[in-house]
Amino acid sequence: MSRKPPAFQCYAANLLSDKNFRKMTLSERGLFFTMYLEAWANERLPTNIKELAWYLRLDEMQVESNLTKNVCIFFKVENDEFICPELEEYRKTLVERKKLQSDGGKKGAQIKKNKQQNQSTNEGQPLGLPEGSLIQTNTKQNNSKSSLKEGLPDDEWLRDYEYAKTSQDLPYGH
Repeated sequence: MSRKPPAFQCYAANLLSDKNFRKMTLSERGLFFTMYLEAWANERLPTNIKELAWYLRLDEMQVESNLTKNVCIFFKVENDEFICPELEEYRKTLVERKKLQSDGGKKGAQIKKNKQQNQSTNEGQPLGLPEGSLIQTNTKQNNSKSSLKEGLPDDEWLRDYEYAKTSQDLPYGH
């Protein structure tokens, strides 16, 4: 089982400018934010006022008087529990992002593994030359000269082109 995301982003400007938040009294805002944080940490809260007050460690009378429609508009009741749809959606986004990153990492590791396996099977191929290169190294000779495939002219430009890593390495300004 993977770990829950430890935090969420809360944009103060968005929350403060939300008309439903602005309509709340200070006490309602306190209850809302306590429930909001609890919904992130534990996903669900009881809808029964007595249980909710005990759960949040708050005075039952204060919870009852401040659990107004202004507070409840940010929550949804599901199976006799409050959930915060906004936070649930955000949590899904984080879980999906983590999965995509994990899948990408696994895919990258497999590509690297395949690449290493391909390099070990092409031991006769000089490093840096693409497979099927026009120039083949004569491994039996001690000198570093290369010979071209049969039928091709011994052209210095062609050798320079084959060994260049980038176009800036070409002596002819291409």
